[in-house]
Formats: sequence, C-alpha cells, structure tokens
Amino acid sequence: MACLSIAEHLISRLVEVGIDAVFGVPGDFNLRLMDVLEKCVNAGADGDGPCHQALRWIGTCNELNAAHAADGYARMRGVGALVTTFGVGELSALNGIAGSCAERVPVIHVVGAPSLAAMGRRMLLHHTLPENILANSSNFRIFYEMSSRLCCDSAYLNKPASAAADIDRVIISALHKRQPVTIYLPQDIVDHPVPDAHAPLAPPDGSNLEITFFDSVAGGGRTMALVTARSDETSLTEATELAAMKINNAEKPVFIFDVGVHRFNLQSAVLRLLERCQIPFATHLMGKGVIGEDHPCYLGHYIGRLSETSVRQRVEDSDCLVVVGACLSDVNTGFFTSVEYSIEVHQGTMRVGKAWFTDVSEADALTRLTDLITPRHFDASRSFSRTSIASLGAEEDGETEGDTPLSNHHFYLNCRLPAGAVIVAETGTPMMALSHYRLPKGGSILMQPLWCSIAHPTHAPSAAGGGANDAASGGGCDHGESPRVFLFIGDGSLQVAAQELSTLVRCGLPVVVFVINNRGYTIERVVHPSGAHAAYNDVQNWDYCGLLSVFGGQRGVRVETLGQLREAMAAVVGGGCHVKGPMLVEVVIDQMDVPEGMMSALAEKAKMTMNNQTAQS
Repeated sequence: MACLSIAEHLISRLVEVGIDAVFGVPGDFNLRLMDVLEKCVNAGADGDGPCHQALRWIGTCNELNAAHAADGYARMRGVGALVTTFGVGELSALNGIAGSCAERVPVIHVVGAPSLAAMGRRMLLHHTLPENILANSSNFRIFYEMSSRLCCDSAYLNKPASAAADIDRVIISALHKRQPVTIYLPQDIVDHPVPDAHAPLAPPDGSNLEITFFDSVAGGGRTMALVTARSDETSLTEATELAAMKINNAEKPVFIFDVGVHRFNLQSAVLRLLERCQIPFATHLMGKGVIGEDHPCYLGHYIGRLSETSVRQRVEDSDCLVVVGACLSDVNTGFFTSVEYSIEVHQGTMRVGKAWFTDVSEADALTRLTDLITPRHFDASRSFSRTSIASLGAEEDGETEGDTPLSNHHFYLNCRLPAGAVIVAETGTPMMALSHYRLPKGGSILMQPLWCSIAHPTHAPSAAGGGANDAASGGGCDHGESPRVFLFIGDGSLQVAAQELSTLVRCGLPVVVFVINNRGYTIERVVHPSGAHAAYNDVQNWDYCGLLSVFGGQRGVRVETLGQLREAMAAVVGGGCHVKGPMLVEVVIDQMDVPEGMMSALAEKAKMTMNNQTAQS
C-alpha cells in the first residue's frame, strides 16, 4: 500500500469521519494543499486514491461564508470542514468559527500556512504582521493564537514526524467536545510522507474515549463519527439511581430537552426513554425540533415567562424538572426567567438536587434511566402540541380573503411546508416567528440563537442543501425531487452576504429562499423605540427578485397579499421541482410588523436591561 502524504492523511481522515464536502477559498499559502484536495476529489469519484469515496470541493465567495457553510454542514452531518489561507483568509472566517464554538458545532478549520523554511528565516511576508513597528520579520504565530482561542484544540504542524498524530488528536477533540479545531499546515510539508498512516482513526491508547460510527441523518449510506468518554460505573450508578428515585416519587415530572440531544446524537436514546416512561417533555429554543413535535408526549416550547401559558404552567408546576443537554443562555431561557431544575444531565456530568457526579456520559445516563424509571401513562389529549400550537401552513384556503396584505401572522400560517423539510431561520424576526409554530412531520430547523450572527443563515443552505438533498455540485433536481430546504431571512441579513446565493445556483441546490422585505432592521426598531424610524435602521430596497438572475438563476416572485403567497407556495412547493437550482420568494411585510410573541420577548429584554442599568447606577 502506497505511503500517504501529510495532506492525503488529513483528507482521508476527513472522509473517514463522514465529511463528503469541504468548503473554502484558495489562497497562495494553501494552493499545494488545494492541488492534493483536487486530486482526491477526482480520484475519490472513481473509488481510487487516498479517499476511496466521493469528496466535493465547494468554493464559497469568501472565507466567512465558508465558515458558516461548514457550520451548517456540521449541524446536519455531525462535523464539517473548511480550508482558508493564512492571515487574511483565516481571520475572515473567525466570526463563523466563533459561532461554532459558542453553539458546540464541530468544524475542522484547515489553514494553509507559510513554509517552515520561511518561518525559520523570519522573513517579512505578505499576509503577516511584523514582530514590532521596527522589525523586519513577521510574527507567524499571532493568527494561530487568535484562532486557537476559539477552538477546543489546535495543531501547528511544524514537526512532520508527529503531524499525523497531531491531526488525529485534533479531530478526535472536535468529535469529543463538539467544538471547532484549527490545523495549520505549512506549505513545504504538504507532501511529506506519513509512515503507517492507513490505520483507522482511534483515541489515544490508555484514554477512556471511544469512537462510534453511525448512520448519517442525510442518508446515502454515509456514516458520522462521535467520540465519547466511558462513564465511571460507580458515578453512573449512584447518579442514575438517585435521579430515578426522585422521578419515580414525583407526581408531575417533566423533561426538557435541549441542543445537546442533537449535538451528541441522543435522539434514539431519548425516544426509547419516552416510549417506556411516558413522561411529558418540552424543549428550549435551541432544542427546537430535536425530538419530533408530533410526539404524543410533547408539551411545547419552554422559554421562561415568554412561553405559552399552558406550557409554562405545566413546566413550572412540575415537582421534578429534568433537563438534558441544556445551554442556559439569555435567549434560550427567556432572558434567564426559567425555573430551577431538579436534575441536569450534561455530557460528562450530572446533577441530582445538590449532588454533582462526574464521568457520567449523557448516553449512558439516559439508557440507565430508561431501565430504572417506572412507566406511566401520559394523556396525549392534554398535550400542548395537540391543542395550542399552530403548525406552519395551518390556515385553510378561504379562511382569510386573498387580497389581505401580508403580515408575519398570515405569512407563517399559510407557509405550508412538506414533511421532512429542513428550515434555516435567520436570527431576527424569522427565528422568533418560527419558534412559535410546530414543524412539519420529520422536519428540522437550523438557527443560531446563542451567537446570533445575521450572516449565518445565508450560507447554511449551501451545506444543508447538500445534506438534505444529497445534491453534489451541478446536481440538484436532476431526479425530479422537490425542495426540502427552506431559508427564511430578512432583507437586512441577506444584504450582509447575498453573494452566497451564487453558490446555491452554481451547485444547483433546490433551496427555496423567503426574503422578508420589511425595509430594514425591524428588531432594532422595536427593541429601541426612539430609533424606530431612524436612518440607521434603513437598508436600500434591492430588486430581490432579480438577485438569482444576476448569479445565473431564475427570477424570483414578489408577494404582497395572501392570495399571491398562496399562488407562490403552490408553485415552489406544491408544484414540485420544475427547475434546477434555488427559487426566491420576496415577502413584503410592514417594517413595524413583528411576529406574535416577539413583542413580549423584547419587552422582557428591555425591562431586564433597565433593571441592570438601575442596579449599576
């Protein structure tokens, strides 16, 4: 068997952990790596070369877009990867990497770095900062140190002999901690041979880590990888027995599932627990959709005082509240208005009452609790999901006159999406609106409630589209498939990175893009009333319907009334996929119209801000 180079070893590891698409932008310090990647792309398509599987390169319009696309891909497929060049390229990507860090999304950031020879001679190179104002040499570590602060692990491959081991270590860290990592690959060691590089990826000898491969949510026979730590049997037994006793003695126990259920692939374990125990559950905002919202035990969406009354009452009346995989941020908890939990299950730790237990994995804890909790009967007719929460597109034709001007309320009630839809929601009004509607059966949602970067959703469909539709570059609707990915984005957010729509066109991805045209930054207008009509909240009113045409796609459709929306929905969803590539629907809504529930949320935030300012004065 031929000896692999360092670059080939890195690429083969990406494929091994389930990555079939790499995002990024070429630059002079990564061009040799790009050559090797191109060779792997071509050879992998024929089942040859170091990858032995199909691998795609998806070039994005800039590095920030690549980082967000890799983040979206990782949310769908478990782990993502991007390639940038040293300095100017990697720094452009850091906003996206920071979002992955904040929301526990494993992204592998490969940076093409200057050669070891140039660094050894301390040459003053382009894309670098000088050591100091009088220096005639470059600081080659400053960008690496900046990137490393946003990652759970990093490797500067400046020692070829240990490069393969460093690559494996960093990838395992990403899979274990579910956070981004950085790998610096100098130009002059790309082709350096790696002896014995064909062994499967494995945790270090003597560690308590184990790697598991499982079927990808995207299907296609692909696998995803997850690294977990084995539980300490004593801690696991003590924690779960104490927790089970509390739950069994409770009259009204309730589970709350959050984003960790998705990040650590715990959906199957949670479903087994619910099937046996029949205990009602709610989700936090970041956990929306981690368990199907048509489940008979589903109560609804809990975000503290911002919750629907029936959900809030059921959760806060519970005498044993169990949270699994929580991220307790301000937006996720209704600005810290959630109740205190009786039991918390995290990755590696578990709290029962005031007792903390370490070395307890979430998967082991859920499995053990499934056996220990006494089954109950839950009356599904009282489920919030069956009574109070509206589904997307729940309004029947004819309920409202067709010439009614569109509002957020009417738009989402008439936005009927297919089963299995993948929804990408921008941080502003779309995210707040969609959080109050039940997802389609088998549907999922990608959003960024913690980092809240408005640039994120424009690029996520490039990744989600590839995962959901298995559309390779130049693929798309060749087999007559209907769109499964739906992007909801405001006009202000779209203008941050609208050029990434060209990637959807180039890759032929059948994504439906709903552009909410409310003439600027509506959330800022509402949260800060004195600036409601200030010029700084205005954006130029583009010809949004013409955007895809600029990039070689088809012209979009503009809708201002309910009747026009129904016609558009029939064309882009009900009519199947008639064209190859994305479709755009411009939805015109008044600039001061906000989704239901948002006003109370923003009022709560304003009140909290005022209280903080008063306390500090």
